[in-house]
Amino acid sequence: MPSFRVASKTDFGKVRSHNEDFRIVEEPRDGRPYGVLVLCDGMGGSASGEVASELAAHTILEHVHAHYANGKPPHEILDDALQVAQQRLAAHQNQHPETLGMGCTAMAAILDGAALAVAHVGDCRCYVSTEDAIKSITLDHSWAAELFRAGALPNEEAVRNHHQRHILTRYLGGREPGRVEVDRVQHELAVGDRVLLCTDGLWDLVSDAEIQRIVRGAAPEKAVDQLVDAANREGGRDNVTVIVLERTV
Repeated sequence: MPSFRVASKTDFGKVRSHNEDFRIVEEPRDGRPYGVLVLCDGMGGSASGEVASELAAHTILEHVHAHYANGKPPHEILDDALQVAQQRLAAHQNQHPETLGMGCTAMAAILDGAALAVAHVGDCRCYVSTEDAIKSITLDHSWAAELFRAGALPNEEAVRNHHQRHILTRYLGGREPGRVEVDRVQHELAVGDRVLLCTDGLWDLVSDAEIQRIVRGAAPEKAVDQLVDAANREGGRDNVTVIVLERTV
């Protein structure tokens, strides 16, 4: 059975007055052979973003636990979980008009043995780091990222600097509980691989090269502190949340 260690951290940053990010980390343990990682980045202003991210994260976790034993593939369970979260956010806004307009990005992962299943909407990222390289295995759902994939922007650096990089094309929210299009990824982790889940408060400010240096250079417990510090040194314009997982055996 593979072994892992995982750590996480969240921070207000240097500009925001409150934190709209929310994360859940549940490692595999006796009686439950799988782990669950959930990361949501709220939007909507005031307290609404905080409400959206926490409500969505708990909804996703509850759905995974309720349905994991039914034999459905993990990536399909995660897709369903995000659909349920979308429905719950719509219902909450209809019941509480003061939260109208709230929403969040969502990244959810199931770790079963060495198999990592990921589902997401929005611009949180899931990186896999090996000794040789780091790569995001998820695609941002933003106007700038869509322009890059269409060939209208030349490279990743152009995405980071584009004025529409924060305009989302997919997210959880809105008053209508219609189906949201979810991207799903599956990846097999080798011994020594490290996984980073992060909000745009990190990758928008810190280069992939610097992220790789930190993730490879320290244990997960120290790496999460160093990643947050790196974002804040670059201005900390947004809340920043990171989860780092390492396959050790």
